[in-house]
Amino acid sequence: MAKRKKKDPVVIILFTAIVTLILNLIFKLVLFLYNYILFYKTKYKNKSGVGFFKMYFDKGYFGEFKFYTKLIKIFPQDNIFLNMYLDNEKTSYTEIDIVGVHKTGIYVFEIKNYGGWIYGNDKDEKWTQVFNKYSKHKFYNPVRQNFAHTKAIEKYLEIPSDNIHSFIAFSNRSKLKKITSNFESNIHNFRDSISIVKKRLKTSTDILEDEQVATFLEKLKVKTLLSDEIKEEHIDSVNKKYNN
Repeated sequence: MAKRKKKDPVVIILFTAIVTLILNLIFKLVLFLYNYILFYKTKYKNKSGVGFFKMYFDKGYFGEFKFYTKLIKIFPQDNIFLNMYLDNEKTSYTEIDIVGVHKTGIYVFEIKNYGGWIYGNDKDEKWTQVFNKYSKHKFYNPVRQNFAHTKAIEKYLEIPSDNIHSFIAFSNRSKLKKITSNFESNIHNFRDSISIVKKRLKTSTDILEDEQVATFLEKLKVKTLLSDEIKEEHIDSVNKKYNN
């Protein structure tokens, strides 16, 4: 009886690598097509002024997009505003990632599409993103950042500060470690942020009248989809502030 030939381990390894590569490419293609369809279905471009490829390959916009697709399931789509520019005291403008308007208040979201471990508190000017002991990244305190956003909203809409709810939403890939805050800021990952907001919309007492909501929607709408000149002016003023 003839002996069976043993399969060459190199061939097996090569075959496995090729199959893995093909499956990985198929998965990425399916994911790409899914996000492409979702992008147009949710009218993200109409809301943000950002095209699909710019969104897909920019970490910040992509995180905003993913959070927005969850948010429109609990807010009326017309009540959500993206990339809003309001006057600011310390820089020419302040850019707000997402604002949601509801009878229970104005919800202001700062989106951080970060992975790794996140450390920080109110007193720190910079927070820290850690992947390992060799890979760390500092970023501006998001509590302070969104506090400036809420104050800009408060001034622009002429409403009390307790009508505004601040949320810092980190990617689900992040691990929030030793995060302390005395401000009225909700600091969570995307999943928990959506869950908390959803519960609040259902259980909180209404504090805004229908007429107020309609007025705020009109006022906020004119502060989105602004010109590239205003966006560049904002970027320049931020760079001057934090790089000097």
